[in-house]
Amino acid sequence: MEGTNHSMTYLFVLCLAASEQTAISAGSDKIDLTVGPAKTAVEVFTYKPAAYRDGPLILVFHGVLRNADQYRDHARELGDRLGALIAAPRFDLERFPIESYQRGGVVKQGQPAPREEWTISLVPGIAAEILKREGRSGAPYYLLGHSGGGQFLARLAGFVDSGAVRIVAANPGTHLLPTRDKPYPFGFGGLPAELSDDAALRRYLAQPLTIYLGTRDIEVDQHLDKSADALAQGAVRLERGRNTFAFAEKLAHDRGWPFHWRLVEAPGIKHDHSTMFNHERCALALFGLNPAYVVGHRGLMTQAPENTLANFRAALELRLGFEFDVQRTRDGHLVCLHDATLDRTTDGNGKVADHTLEEVRRLDAGRWYSPEFTGERVPMIDEVFTLLGRHRHQPVLAAVDVKIDDEQVEADLVRLAREHKVLDRLVFIGRTIDEPAVRHRLKHASAKARTARLAASRSDIDAALSDAECDWVYVRQVPEVAEIRRIHDAGRRVFMAGPLVAGREPENWRAAAVAGIDAILSDHPLELRHELAAPQRTSPPAQSRTTK
Repeated sequence: MEGTNHSMTYLFVLCLAASEQTAISAGSDKIDLTVGPAKTAVEVFTYKPAAYRDGPLILVFHGVLRNADQYRDHARELGDRLGALIAAPRFDLERFPIESYQRGGVVKQGQPAPREEWTISLVPGIAAEILKREGRSGAPYYLLGHSGGGQFLARLAGFVDSGAVRIVAANPGTHLLPTRDKPYPFGFGGLPAELSDDAALRRYLAQPLTIYLGTRDIEVDQHLDKSADALAQGAVRLERGRNTFAFAEKLAHDRGWPFHWRLVEAPGIKHDHSTMFNHERCALALFGLNPAYVVGHRGLMTQAPENTLANFRAALELRLGFEFDVQRTRDGHLVCLHDATLDRTTDGNGKVADHTLEEVRRLDAGRWYSPEFTGERVPMIDEVFTLLGRHRHQPVLAAVDVKIDDEQVEADLVRLAREHKVLDRLVFIGRTIDEPAVRHRLKHASAKARTARLAASRSDIDAALSDAECDWVYVRQVPEVAEIRRIHDAGRRVFMAGPLVAGREPENWRAAAVAGIDAILSDHPLELRHELAAPQRTSPPAQSRTTK
């Protein structure tokens, strides 16, 4: 028995020693990993804060000097401040020249390389191995690269589903434009169809990519690419980053595709990774969440009378989207009012449908809310679209709640939206989400009308995706990451509404945003936007919360 106990103790000590050897050491260290199908050896320089307790993993990617150890050292302050484990892989010049590092290894010697040979394909394996050593497999991680490392991550975002919560490309010298009109590595031109078709571009725009720029990164140094394709993106790094983001944002808007990129700028910072990492805006670039269109329910209800032009004008000036309701007057005009009656939000009474437009327009729709809004009128839908058209530069979403049941309203709404050139900025909800006939009439009026269909539970998602007349999946539960990725892969977007997000629900707001939601409808849009933009560490999205 004594021998048995001795053997068990010996085995326990061996297991404990093995465990201690594989864990990441506190302070600065270096570990050697072997990752990928080719068993590629990668040096990784690490830093674990002394007070580290289950914080995020941040993989940091060096620039052209291949100085991963210095990047690790200069990110230590970031690790201490955010309670993060820092890991900086080194891609040496001998094995990873420009085409393999900055350009990701997607193309080698002018020919597309097999996916398993891409350098960017090594990143998920590096993250997985580090988290495994920490005993935290599946924990969230983030990618942060500067200069050449920013270029590397931009190409990674174009082709690899890394699993990272956020990919931050800081001060890249060149970018991967989401277009086939530019050759790789500046665009998707010349690549096989499976890497460059519309589905590939759509996936790229849905990636959680942050372009993080120093506002004084305006010098032309020896490392800046000065080729014709690079100069077409801009003269300096700051200009190239801004131009790339604007190009991508417009493409996503024009195509109606999910867009989860962010643009964050560090005022006064030049082309220096240390100051970029340790600027207060780095936390915002990594952890700030703003992938969603924020849509105010009936506009800014807590700031101005609902469904009025004063309300919508304020929302647009604050770069917020809004939802509005549609009713019809006795003489056939479409007006903006939530209730079927006039009593609650005007000084009139009775049904909207029993009054002419002239009678409705004489009513006061603002004094009930506050004396300062005396004189506000019930808007015509034509006026709402006129206002939205005047703010064309604002990339916001307007949700149209179709309240009335007649077979002409869909065609009338689409006609007015097309006249004011705002159809691409609308999503139709209300009766649209439940009634196939409404979706059909909208699509008959214009194939470009974007319709939403309700997925009342997770089991309803497949039916929504199989509906050819559904552009948005409308949910009232906090979605899971995998669900949203599946919806995005099908070319659809996700609109969340209901009690889990309508009130002041910061936990649910952030969980939905982390999962990759495209739009959230809330009674508190200002608070929602503030919460999503806050540079706070995020937790994984909720997996089971739902409404009944």
